[in-house]
Amino acid sequence: MFADLVKCELFYLQKLRTFKILFVLMAVNALLTIAVASATRDFWAALGMPDVFSGINLYYAALGDTIVMVLAGSVLAGIFLCSDFENKTLQAAISSGYSRFSVIAAKTLVYFFALAVLLLPAAIITVAALLFLPEFGMVFTPEILVHMAAVFVVMILVYAASLSICVPFAFALKRSSAVTALSLIVLFLAVTLFSSIGQFVPWIGTVLSWLPFTLPSTVLVSGVLPIDLLRAAGICVGFILLMTAAACGVFRRADLK
Repeated sequence: MFADLVKCELFYLQKLRTFKILFVLMAVNALLTIAVASATRDFWAALGMPDVFSGINLYYAALGDTIVMVLAGSVLAGIFLCSDFENKTLQAAISSGYSRFSVIAAKTLVYFFALAVLLLPAAIITVAALLFLPEFGMVFTPEILVHMAAVFVVMILVYAASLSICVPFAFALKRSSAVTALSLIVLFLAVTLFSSIGQFVPWIGTVLSWLPFTLPSTVLVSGVLPIDLLRAAGICVGFILLMTAAACGVFRRADLK
């Protein structure tokens, strides 16, 4: 039964025009990153930092466009997660015998899959640029390819965990515009304001180090160790489970009309 729910959610995602538009915009953003990196190479070299957008650092820059990913993920969450409330299909699924947990799990799993797909253009386009544009100076080895794949997987988890706060918001508010607006406010505060404060207030920095919002600054750095990637993945999985439990608690008490 759960597999049927996942298939239904995947079918809806495939037909969702907003998702297709966001995918194209993410690809355009990746291309713009490459263009900016190419156009500013001389500028950074003049400042004595020629490697800012060269080699693996370009890959990190493409995957680390947190603001764009937060914006895309919040918009998608508002439309994808709340659609079943607005068109009453969620109520029909519950009345057909599906448990509330299975409904949450299916929608959350497909939402995270959608986030991974949205991140894919950044990885593919950047790797293509590193392969075919010699100006970026990237030499691929098996070790580098494994490292890039591991970083990509961890960044999927980072964005999924950061945007998982949209899930309880969706099941609590049930309106796409409200979910998108609240998610953007909370995530922008977490990614920008709170992260900046954490650099000057030690206890805030300690708390934030155990949350997914600041993990890009530790994952997307040269010389990141496998243990750091595993720690980041563990934090993300724990936060996702916490947000899923919160969504279950909210949805269990929700009155479906």
